Amino acid sequence: MSYILRFLSLIVLILLSLSLVRYGLKNYGLAQPLSQYQTPLIARLSEKPRPILWTNSDPKKNSGTYGSYSVQFKEDHWILSRLEDEILLSDYKTDEENGIILLWPEINGPTLIPSLRSQLKESGLWKKVIFCSRNDGVLKDLRELEPQWSFCNGEIFLTKMLSLESVGLESLLKIKSDVFFIHLKNLPLQNKIHSLIKEAKRQGRFVIMGPVQEPIKEYEVDGWLLY
Repeated sequence: MSYILRFLSLIVLILLSLSLVRYGLKNYGLAQPLSQYQTPLIARLSEKPRPILWTNSDPKKNSGTYGSYSVQFKEDHWILSRLEDEILLSDYKTDEENGIILLWPEINGPTLIPSLRSQLKESGLWKKVIFCSRNDGVLKDLRELEPQWSFCNGEIFLTKMLSLESVGLESLLKIKSDVFFIHLKNLPLQNKIHSLIKEAKRQGRFVIMGPVQEPIKEYEVDGWLLY
């Protein structure tokens, strides 16, 4: 009987120690200084009525939405594409109607990043672009070259946030991207997403979520990516 009591006491002591460690780490994360800096583009978006909607179909067919495009290198040209059509990146012009776009670069080699960067700088289009990708490496490489541009996070970062959220320590991970993007292609809607949104808001990040068929009222985000 004494062995059982000692064993139970040890288990209780271990659990108590783990709880204290978790409490200390959580408060350490919450106490870290936060940067409220936003790129001019994100600052401008933050002043607009929200939520803001993006779509990969024609924005003209979805009143009040902006465009979401993939961009890839084909036959010596950078091509913007969405569900219905393709257009040369050099021919694309933004205006109030199609406004600020989400751009999803498809990079298949290291030499393509300088090429895309050069074209976006020459056209000035980068001033109206939020760069998104499920590939953290592409975003990291672009951001190192052009830190003044506006970027989302990739899926690896989102996975880290989800892992820390599962033990209540999401505050330990600093969101360095300008936009916290919650990629839903491989992530079911669940209660832990509310915790991620709350933490991103605490860190002063602009939050976009999707793709979804239509905005979901239960999630208070700044923008949605629609099918």
